[in-house]
Amino acid sequence: MTLIDEIINDSKVMPYVSSLQSYHPETYYHCLRVAELAVKLGVENEYAEKDQRLLGYSGLLHDIGKKCIDKTVLDKPSALNPEERHLITAHTRLGYLLLSTFDSSVRHIIVAHHEFKKNPYPRKGKDRRTRELLPRTSTERRAVKPQISTLAQILAAADVYDALANARAYKPALEKEKIEKIMKQQYAGNQKYVEQVLAIAVR
Repeated sequence: MTLIDEIINDSKVMPYVSSLQSYHPETYYHCLRVAELAVKLGVENEYAEKDQRLLGYSGLLHDIGKKCIDKTVLDKPSALNPEERHLITAHTRLGYLLLSTFDSSVRHIIVAHHEFKKNPYPRKGKDRRTRELLPRTSTERRAVKPQISTLAQILAAADVYDALANARAYKPALEKEKIEKIMKQQYAGNQKYVEQVLAIAVR
């Protein structure tokens, strides 16, 4: 049994992934691929098993907030209007809220997975370091670990790669050369993860 299989079968995770698979299969399979790729990046960087697990949990659940978004928006084949874009960008906050019983590290990785791009959300630039997304207890503040930003960058790289490499309602799958060009232009995290994800994805 792989680490991802183990996590999927976790009684705490299974209801979330099952409901996401029923609601929007495309998002579910995207999350599955992202989780597998993120864990491989964790292995590539020789991270401890606990961090690989955080990447697995975060990858599987990073788009869980899309359960709260109407499928007509998720499946729209053309550009989103401003209202629809606002709904889509809310999915990170919604996921943070839906996963209120989860380890705070998982929640903070998930909420940050769109913050390492040219147009980040929900927080921007220095805002990520100086302002909390939502009020938290002092216990939860102490629980935030220093590697969260690094793991969120890995999740972000895996997420961007998979979104570009696979067809969506609004776009076809892209070739590796195009993916590499877009990621190098748009990904604002550590560029080594771009090189690694491109190499790992074709193994």
